[in-house]
Amino acid sequence: MKIYSYSIKVYVLQNIHHTMLMQKICELIDFSFTSDQNWLKWHESNQVKNYTFSGLIPLEQSKIYGEGKIYSFTLRTVNEELGRLFMTNLQNSYSPFLKVLTIKPTILPLVHLSKIYTITPCVLKSDQGYWRTNMHLAKFEQRLTENLIKKFNIITNTKMEEDFQFFSLIKFDNHKPIATQYKNIKLLGDKITLMVEPNPSAQKLAYTALGCGLLEAGSRGFGFCGYKFA
Repeated sequence: MKIYSYSIKVYVLQNIHHTMLMQKICELIDFSFTSDQNWLKWHESNQVKNYTFSGLIPLEQSKIYGEGKIYSFTLRTVNEELGRLFMTNLQNSYSPFLKVLTIKPTILPLVHLSKIYTITPCVLKSDQGYWRTNMHLAKFEQRLTENLIKKFNIITNTKMEEDFQFFSLIKFDNHKPIATQYKNIKLLGDKITLMVEPNPSAQKLAYTALGCGLLEAGSRGFGFCGYKFA
């Protein structure tokens, strides 16, 4: 597995409130799929997409990303073909709110990780709503691990043995649910930090999280991770 990472500099055409930021970046990225019917069909299908992205930096204390300002965000994928599509189609693309100025590609190194943490909220979807209202922490932890194992198995076309410990500590970095606008609803998520175990399987899952995001809706910008070397 390789993680293809793209640092994308953008110009803001209209003010964006922070609760709408992920949706506006989604709209810009989704433009990449419109020029090819096969990619558009893939994009609209219900499957793991295996890409994820961050919010804009620098952060705005006012919570408004201002018209006429320049920011950047990071886009990652484990799909080399998808990475090439982004490089080709995002160059100089624009939406009503954002215009791409430059794209700088790199490959994220495979290193021993001691910690990963979500920069954007991670979301666990449930028919009952926000997970804390209907689920114990142990079940949340199980779902988090199982989600990454599923992604890893799909990416590598293998089956990972599940008898291992992924992390030694989980810490919630928010005191209350974080609401993010998605289509016509607000999704509630959390920012979390995981201390990653040193065993090979745990390290593989942590690397997978960097390329695809933690939990669900990574391709909508949820669960984008930062990391610390061991």
